[in-house]
Amino acid sequence: MNSHARNPFLRFAVKALFATVVLGSKQRALKRQEVEKAYLVAKIEFDAIIRTTPTVVNGVLFVATEKTLYAIRGSQ
Repeated sequence: MNSHARNPFLRFAVKALFATVVLGSKQRALKRQEVEKAYLVAKIEFDAIIRTTPTVVNGVLFVATEKTLYAIRGSQ
């Protein structure tokens, strides 16, 4: 079994990426709400602009802003 198949965050990320297939703006907004309702676990606001692509390593999500590098791990 692939490591992403066991990781719920990565499963969510893959499903969210597939859900963002180019749709009309109204359809996209409706789909976004549907995906958020079904899969959104947490929403985090950062103190600065995110400058890189978030990266997942060993189950930890790394996000770099202009000021800080964040490491986010879900509950185990």
